[in-house]
Amino acid sequence: MEFKEIELKDLYFEANKSFNNGWGVLAATNKEGKTNCLTISWGTYGELWNKPILIAFVRPERYTHQFIGDSEYFSINFFDDKYKKDLSYLGTHSGKDEDKVAHVGFHYLKNKYTSFFEEANLVFILKKLYEDDFKRENFIDKSIVSDIYRGENKLHSFYIGEVIKVLKK
Repeated sequence: MEFKEIELKDLYFEANKSFNNGWGVLAATNKEGKTNCLTISWGTYGELWNKPILIAFVRPERYTHQFIGDSEYFSINFFDDKYKKDLSYLGTHSGKDEDKVAHVGFHYLKNKYTSFFEEANLVFILKKLYEDDFKRENFIDKSIVSDIYRGENKLHSFYIGEVIKVLKK
C-alpha cells in the first residue's frame, strides 16, 4: 500500500495512545546520509509558536541521539500492533552494533527531507525547531528525577519538530 500525504486538518491523532501504547520510531539521517532509528514511547503533539509540532525525547547515550543532533529533519513513524515485537527490538538494540532495521525486516524510504519506514502506517516528517537537555535543577517536582532517572547522570534531550508532512497508508 502506498503512502498518501494528508492535511493536518484531516488527521485524527491521539498522541497519548500512539506514543505510550503503540510506540513510535524516530528516524534521523545524518549529513553523511546514514540513517539510524530508535523506538520512543514519550512524545507529545500540539501547537507551539503558531506551528503544528511533535516533541520527542531521546536519551543522550542512545546512538540515534547523534543522528538527530546532526539532522535538520527527522521522522516519527507509527505502526500497526502486529509490529510490536519488532518495535521492541528496535528500542532495545543499538544501530551502532548491528543493522537492527535489517534484522526486523524493515525498509527505509527517503524523501527530500529524511528517511521513514515503508512498514509504517502513519509518518510525521518534522523540521527540527528546537533542542535542549533536561536539567536537574529545573525540575520543580523532584520526585520525577528520583523516580524516573534514579541517580542516572544523563537526562533526556528533547526535540521540538514542526510537522511539515503527514503520510498515511
